[in-house]
Amino acid sequence: MNFAENYIKTSLTPIHFITSKDVNGDDCYFFLMAPTHKIKQLKTITTGQIDLTEYGVIVASGFGKSAPQEVIEKLKTEYNYQT
Repeated sequence: MNFAENYIKTSLTPIHFITSKDVNGDDCYFFLMAPTHKIKQLKTITTGQIDLTEYGVIVASGFGKSAPQEVIEKLKTEYNYQT
C-alpha cells in the first residue's frame, strides 16, 4: 500500500465526489482533498479546465453523472468508503 492509499484508509478527511463534463461527456471523480483547499471553492467552478490533482489525490473515477457500481465497490473494499 502506498502513502496515499494508507492516508486515505486512516484519514478523517472525507473522500469527495465531483462531477464534470468534457468533450466526451460526463465524468465523475472521487478524491481526497488536501486540507489547505476548500471543497466549496472547487464546487463553484462552472467553466474552464481544472486539474484535480492540484487539489488532492484522485482515488477513483468513472464515466457518467453517477459513479458506476464497480467504482463504489472498489472504494468500499480498498478505502472503507461509506456511501
